[in-house]
Amino acid sequence: MTKEEVERLAIKEGVSEVYISTNHIGLYEKYGCEFKAEMHDMNGENFQSMIRSDREKK
Repeated sequence: MTKEEVERLAIKEGVSEVYISTNHIGLYEKYGCEFKAEMHDMNGENFQSMIRSDREKK
């Protein structure tokens, strides 16, 4: 699923925040995501939890 498809689906479903789990550092920040937390998967490997919010920030 592409970024555009995810955004369309989120809008259609009324979702204002999308969470992403990734091990790609710096990639999703380019698309408006913010770092939420560093976590570990069930194999003990690090990944980052990112959030993309379409709400206006004040």
